[in-house]
Amino acid sequence: MDAIERTLAPKPEKHTLRVNQPPAYFGDLAEDLLTLGIEEEDTFKVVEEEIREEIILGEVWTLPKSIFAPRQRESDARDFYDTPAVMKKQLNMDWQRAIKQDRFSQFVSRESKRLKVEGEKETDAIRECIEMYYHSCFMPGFTYYGAMGTGGEFSMQLNEFTALIDEAGIPDPASDKCKRSDCDTLFITANVEDDKNSIEGKNNDDNSLTRFEFVEVLVRLAVAKYGYCSDPLKPSDAMRKLITDHLEVALPPEAKMQANKFRQERLYFEEVDAVLKGDQALLKALYSRYRLPPSSGGRRHKVLLVSDFIQMMLDMNLIDDEFTLREAKLCFLQSQMAVVDDMKDPIRNECVTFTDFLEVLGHVADLQSFPTAEEIQAMGCTDILDYTFRLRTLEGEYVPPRRPSSEMMGIKTRPLAWKIGVLLELMWRMLMYNPDKPTAGQEFSKSDLLKKLKKKDADLGP
Repeated sequence: MDAIERTLAPKPEKHTLRVNQPPAYFGDLAEDLLTLGIEEEDTFKVVEEEIREEIILGEVWTLPKSIFAPRQRESDARDFYDTPAVMKKQLNMDWQRAIKQDRFSQFVSRESKRLKVEGEKETDAIRECIEMYYHSCFMPGFTYYGAMGTGGEFSMQLNEFTALIDEAGIPDPASDKCKRSDCDTLFITANVEDDKNSIEGKNNDDNSLTRFEFVEVLVRLAVAKYGYCSDPLKPSDAMRKLITDHLEVALPPEAKMQANKFRQERLYFEEVDAVLKGDQALLKALYSRYRLPPSSGGRRHKVLLVSDFIQMMLDMNLIDDEFTLREAKLCFLQSQMAVVDDMKDPIRNECVTFTDFLEVLGHVADLQSFPTAEEIQAMGCTDILDYTFRLRTLEGEYVPPRRPSSEMMGIKTRPLAWKIGVLLELMWRMLMYNPDKPTAGQEFSKSDLLKKLKKKDADLGP
């Protein structure tokens, strides 16, 4: 026993846990009755939730979905712009028409031989020179000066031709071949077609220059001026000198305006599209109503001609000292897409489609010096119609200066969409204007105007 006790651990002096009494050898835990209780306690659970904000983007605006979409199928370029390809086709058409005239081809051959250059190569060199300047000088000069006179806007009459060569300094009284009278003779020479029954002969006024005749007369002028001097130039070099030393210098900046530049920088924008779409029904009705009957009688054309457009501007009192007849014509001409063949279908060459017409209005709007709403109010006017008539009656009083940005070559400072919006309001109010009532606060309803335009259109017949 003593040996066993010596090997066991000593008894604890005090039990750590509560034990029964008397304690057993190692202690016997007491059996206590447990008292259970429930206590309510608020608990909070932090829930992290990822919130995704879904941004629904509107449909991206593109030209093919805009009001200008028809241009892709209407234009010769099959595009929204005059492409390099269609411009080259236009040049080729004019050059082929010019050089196939026997008188002109023989003239080039004769002058090449006289100056000891190979005729066929020289013909190609002349064409290459014309191609280089065709759309920067030839066509702009033809269009700009063609719009000067009272005759057809798609050809150049003698007085317009004379204005061009005078401003370019081409006639030379001391010259053997390029005096004013010589230039007049060249104008007449270029106007004569070899075959009166050809398309060039039938759709061609013998008193004015068409596109291909304009090309021909400039070649003849170049040879007359620089091919018979003391140090004569071969025809292609003479042509290049006539262009660089005279035509390019003479053409004013507004004559060199590029249609594609206006389309890219001012017209083809979502805001412009929205304004035009907002009044699309009225615009289509206006376009159709002003397809006027031909002076010779017969059915109306399905498209708008320049004479129709000018009458529209006159009816709306938009042509005045600030916006001239010539500027109105240029707005029309600069809005046309390039037509490759100007002789095959003259009406197509001389019209604007509805889509072109929208561009015309863009040009017209850009040349206006419109007031802001605050300026209208400051003048004591109620709307743009009242303001416009008030300006025209101010004599000896203060007249707001014309904004520099309204000039044809002025730097544009206001969005075109805003200017078109103001122009359209003025146009609609002008068409509903009642001269028997004060201009201030005249009643105006777009629905009434639409009915009026459609009725007038129907009255004009098919």
